[in-house]
Amino acid sequence: MPVLKYPNEVNESVVNKLVLIGNGFDLALDLKTKYEDFLFWYFKKFIKKGLTNIKPTLSPEDQYVYSYNEDEMFIFYNKTNYVYDQIHINQFNDFDSFEDIQKFLSQNVYRFTYEFKSSLLKKIYSESISGWVDIEKAYFDLLKNEIGKKNSEIDNLNQELRILKQLLKDYLGELDFTKIEEPLITGKYINQFTEKVSFNDVIDLTDINAEIITNKIYFLNFNYTPSLNNILNNSRPSQLGSYKNKLTNNQIHGDLNTDSNSFIFGYGDELDKDYNKIEELNDNRYFDNIKSFKYSENSKYRDLLRFLNADNYQVVVYGHSCGLSDRLMLNEIFEHDNCKSIKIYFYNRQEFVNKTMDISRHFSSNKLMRKKIVEFDQANLIPQVNDLSV
Repeated sequence: MPVLKYPNEVNESVVNKLVLIGNGFDLALDLKTKYEDFLFWYFKKFIKKGLTNIKPTLSPEDQYVYSYNEDEMFIFYNKTNYVYDQIHINQFNDFDSFEDIQKFLSQNVYRFTYEFKSSLLKKIYSESISGWVDIEKAYFDLLKNEIGKKNSEIDNLNQELRILKQLLKDYLGELDFTKIEEPLITGKYINQFTEKVSFNDVIDLTDINAEIITNKIYFLNFNYTPSLNNILNNSRPSQLGSYKNKLTNNQIHGDLNTDSNSFIFGYGDELDKDYNKIEELNDNRYFDNIKSFKYSENSKYRDLLRFLNADNYQVVVYGHSCGLSDRLMLNEIFEHDNCKSIKIYFYNRQEFVNKTMDISRHFSSNKLMRKKIVEFDQANLIPQVNDLSV
């Protein structure tokens, strides 16, 4: 029997929300979570120890050195006893950026020398000169360079990435994640997370009387940090409203309670033109840090698939770079039939423009991409905690 419809009857259309949480969210919270921040922490601590670790010895080049430091990745030599100059030490302690460290090393070559024992760290350091650091891409580039080599260094490369993962975990574990506790601040973010899906956001809906309802907000959280949980846990029940029991935080790559060996940290662009060459090698060592193989170690990816297949959803890009290191997953999310729109939150207009270009690389159809990306709206600026007044 057909369902009777009364005049002005409102039909309900379910559109859930899939919120992609990336490092831009932590940066908005004034957390030092860029790769540059991590490298600054590593090199500053390492070199400071090298300046104060007074052990007169000879370098491999038979040069006399007054103090030095060494680990599996790097060696730093101090060739003079300038370490006693407190002005110099104070100057070093005042450094607050990775760029300061780079200038320090380049401008003091007559006093200091250093050597990279790790090809991965060397590549990351040299490429960071341009102001952008992408550890995962650097790893994948070196991985591809090993294809076809008779004496492959793939074991060393994988070990170097394991060391960097542990160092990254150590660094993030030292950050203060408790400072975002004021509900008047957390509410700014909750308001955007729980914002109603607009009828105009979804091209496929043609019934002007339809009311969009959201039954679930699913956070696909690419960060290792507890910052999102801090925001959610310190929000007032009134701020979460009806969504209090409808929120899921899937930290798809692991968290700070995860063993660093289980961190999903590597590369996920199986659409790369050289990926087939890796498959043809018949050497599983090349797959050690390819993300899709790590996802099978727990149920998080399949949980995501259950969400994607359950109902229509809107993707909310919130601080995620949409870079190629997550290309396979993002392609699956964006081109899924249940994905009805993609809404971008941003730091400024230029970031919005750049993000649309980044997202386009995950589509096989530009026509479909243009249909799904919601147009620019100034109201979608991500709040910056330093600009918020309590």
